[in-house]
Amino acid sequence: YDIGAYEYRNWYVDQAAVGANNGTSWADAFTSLYVAIAEASDGEQIWVAAGTYRPTTGTNRGVSFWLKPGLQIYGGFNGTENDLSLRDWKTNETILCGDIGVMSNPNDNSYHVVVGASNAVLDGFVIQNGYADGSNPQNHGGGMYNNGVTMTIANCVFRYNYANSLGGGIMNDGSFPTITNCSFYDNTAVTGGGGMFNNSSSPTLTNCWFRSNAGGAGGAIRNEGGSPIITNCTIYLNSATGWKAGGIFNDNWSTPTVSNCIIWDNSAVGGDDAIYNGANSGVTVEYSVVQGGWTGTGNYGNNPQFINAPVDLRLTASSPCINTAYGAGAPADDIDGNTRDALPDMGAFEFQVAHPAIWYVNASNSSNPNTGLSWAYAFTNLQSALALAGAGDEIWVAAGTYKPSQNGDRTAPFVMKSDVDIYGGFNGSETL
Repeated sequence: YDIGAYEYRNWYVDQAAVGANNGTSWADAFTSLYVAIAEASDGEQIWVAAGTYRPTTGTNRGVSFWLKPGLQIYGGFNGTENDLSLRDWKTNETILCGDIGVMSNPNDNSYHVVVGASNAVLDGFVIQNGYADGSNPQNHGGGMYNNGVTMTIANCVFRYNYANSLGGGIMNDGSFPTITNCSFYDNTAVTGGGGMFNNSSSPTLTNCWFRSNAGGAGGAIRNEGGSPIITNCTIYLNSATGWKAGGIFNDNWSTPTVSNCIIWDNSAVGGDDAIYNGANSGVTVEYSVVQGGWTGTGNYGNNPQFINAPVDLRLTASSPCINTAYGAGAPADDIDGNTRDALPDMGAFEFQVAHPAIWYVNASNSSNPNTGLSWAYAFTNLQSALALAGAGDEIWVAAGTYKPSQNGDRTAPFVMKSDVDIYGGFNGSETL
């Protein structure tokens, strides 16, 4: 029991439930999410089983899933779990769908599928088929519309949403959401921000990817004021169909920070395919791969070498994005839940080294980047290899002089690892 006059509870939603449908258990779950939202209060949770849920059974396009302040809504359940950690939001796809009228006819879909609220949580959902073609603000934010909110959005997919103005996937207006482990693809906004539009907003984006979104200016992201923080995100194959920046468009005092990201193969009819800075705007980019290159610490213009773009944006073993991100600013895990290395990778996906592995060190290597996975991209110091090596791995070290500290720290030794073999005496070309 909880202390105080009010007892907090979990509410359950399962479109296939056949019990009392009062939301008190999986057996008696509500069959409609909007009914659960109406019943739930600040501080409570709603658990939603796999299925497709619409904001109304009618045809009123102005109806959305209106979140409540402090309400936490989680998808990805199979309808039997008794602990939040047991859900699998990728396997148990839980769809919030704006296709409320004639099926597959977008012209009668909801203007916004979801409308955000402060301190709310939306976690583990697919948000799709919003069609914002009304009058302001119902011409922005087809997937989700946030106005003056600070909330958490995690483990969500935004796809097939449309706005005839700004923000196909999400529109943030004076908002500060934290958006983690989310993907945005095949969203469209006629004016700009196919994936996301930020108006006087500073969202924090971590471990997200944007692919095949289209917007007039800013195919993936458009910023008009604010200071978004974008970390370990992959922005690929987005297009600006009316002007500049298939990747990130910044204007009107926008000052985003982009770290550990991959911005590649985006296009714009007006040029500046990757990033554009307009009036009184500037972006800080560091430890990122940007097509065409970008001035900043640790940046490269090398092909990131995806496994199977555009389908799979994970990295190949020869990718220059491996072990070249900034560790202090990287999240602990990637979008797949894999632990990031001490020397993390750029982008949303951390490369999974097959162990046992061979790590390469060559003090004279002048090639960038230094991933340690081949002689061509060998580490230049032994400590980097020691930081990443695991049980059963080998470290091959080419001729040269190696010091345990790069800054004169006399207390920093080379610390051996159990079951890691270190071999010297190489010329830097051997394969066996």
